[in-house]
Amino acid sequence: MQSAHGNGPLGPLHAALDELGEQFLASMSSEELGDRCVSLQSARQRLDGLIAVGLAEAERAGVAAKAGVRTMAQYIAARTHASPDALRADQRVGVWVGQFAQLETAMLDGLLSRHHVDLLRRSENIRVFAAMQRDQQLFIKLAADLEWKSFKSCVKYWLMVNDQDGPDPDDHETDNTCTVSTDASTGRVKLTLDLDPLSGGKLKQALADEENRLFNQDQENGIIRSVTNRRAEAAANLVERGAGRSETNAKPLIHVVMSLKVLLHALAQMAKDPSEQDFVSVLDPNDVDCRCELLDGTPIHPKYALVLLMQARVRRQVLTAKSQTLNASVRTRLFPQWMKDIKLVETRGQCETAGCDAQIHWLQGDHRTPYSATQETTLAELDMLCRPDNLAKGAGAPLAERQAPTSQIPESQTLESMVNRSLWEL
Repeated sequence: MQSAHGNGPLGPLHAALDELGEQFLASMSSEELGDRCVSLQSARQRLDGLIAVGLAEAERAGVAAKAGVRTMAQYIAARTHASPDALRADQRVGVWVGQFAQLETAMLDGLLSRHHVDLLRRSENIRVFAAMQRDQQLFIKLAADLEWKSFKSCVKYWLMVNDQDGPDPDDHETDNTCTVSTDASTGRVKLTLDLDPLSGGKLKQALADEENRLFNQDQENGIIRSVTNRRAEAAANLVERGAGRSETNAKPLIHVVMSLKVLLHALAQMAKDPSEQDFVSVLDPNDVDCRCELLDGTPIHPKYALVLLMQARVRRQVLTAKSQTLNASVRTRLFPQWMKDIKLVETRGQCETAGCDAQIHWLQGDHRTPYSATQETTLAELDMLCRPDNLAKGAGAPLAERQAPTSQIPESQTLESMVNRSLWEL
């Protein structure tokens, strides 16, 4: 393998990396180690940008052809033994971001990570190209202000509003598919599903509940197995129980959060001629009063929520413009499920430890101040934490002293901070 070191413009960079590699990490304090990891990640984001943009430019300049190979991925892989697939993916990002000058500059400056740009690339199509050109600064600001999961939700909302000519929920509902194939030699059965958001959400929630039950069972019995093994058994259990289950005993499996403003707008659209209907223009990721999403913050088309209106149990929840719920209290130590659901609406189904990306079904209610000290079970005392963070919180700073999570989509500057907003949870 050809050496990547040299005396060119990257020589000082390699020297700095050599120096970092020689540092004795065991002698560093926890704060120094943390700062080092954060700084390295920031540098990595800039390097990712330089690599992607450089690959795209080298391909345009014909570097590979002049060296007698077909692509830049082959050119670099032959000299570094890197994965050609990974290099081709980098190049695709570089070619795409080259169409958006502001995004490209932000990526080179480390303001946008490779993952941010790749998500935008997968979201772009010919119908929204001009809108994406227009909103480059918006995406840069969202990447700076939001944690990754909330950034993804914002991009989905943006796409829903700006791609109104895209597939409609009515089309999706007829496109639900399920294929079953059997391996002739082993007899193993492979199941593939492609579902609309509501049907998929019900399935995911049912699987998550059964997986949690199996996980607790495995913990008690000292059994260690992979997530996919446990999920397969959970699916089989659901099928076995569902085959003998009476339809009258079925219970709702998912929550849909829909702002009152969005609900009224959607109902008004139903009275219009189909050619004049516009369900999504009212949606706004920067406004808590313009939400239509699953409990974990996944945006959905308002038509999906309307489907549930005739069969769902509706609960009213009043939020401030900062997604803070008015308090409630009960005389029990354990948080009731309705109170945890209210908190999940606030946090969009995220663990309240900054930077945690735990799945929604891993979360559990925890008293911010020990119940023994307050004797209160209130929304103000409730934190939704994943089990590992809940168990580990005693080892570090109290949650209230940690960095404030950025899971909430930032409040619009046009909103008054204390205006109460209503959400309807279906």
